[in-house]
Amino acid sequence: MLIILLLITLLLLFPFFIISKPKRYQKEAIDCLLVLGCPCERNGKLSNKQKQRLETCIHYQNITECRHIIISGGAVHNEAIEAEAMAQYLKEQLNACQIETECKARNTFQNFQNTKKLYGKERILIITSAAHCRRAYFFARKFYAHAYAAKASTKDSFREYLIEYFRLWNVLYWEVRLRIQKKHK
Repeated sequence: MLIILLLITLLLLFPFFIISKPKRYQKEAIDCLLVLGCPCERNGKLSNKQKQRLETCIHYQNITECRHIIISGGAVHNEAIEAEAMAQYLKEQLNACQIETECKARNTFQNFQNTKKLYGKERILIITSAAHCRRAYFFARKFYAHAYAAKASTKDSFREYLIEYFRLWNVLYWEVRLRIQKKHK
């Protein structure tokens, strides 16, 4: 019975063994801060989660003195384009920075794929929520040689962590499928 319980526990924790914990920023040189979008309120105003990410961005901009900020996120859950709404807020707070937007990304993978294609930076500091950080870092490493992660300061709910847990399983599923397809080509 103990062995079965141990196997179930290992199976449940499997995504955390495969998908590594994000590398935290340790005062290395940064080319840009990359803020990942999340949905606006229905009326197009910033959500609390967006504000938390932007406040974290301002904090790290002060620490790193990095003047290039990219915000990535399209209109996914409503008609408001996440990156544009977030950039407007940030421009009011940080007028000495170059703030650019990537407005077509509809998911985390596309956040990195599109920003790499558009801006080509190598050393980035990703800013996202705590629950989303591990999955975001997994994708960032596919596109950027030097990626670091910073979590927004507030705690995420258990529900958000649970959703991210199942999304990690989805990432692993697609990773395996893609590797199998490459072998058969």
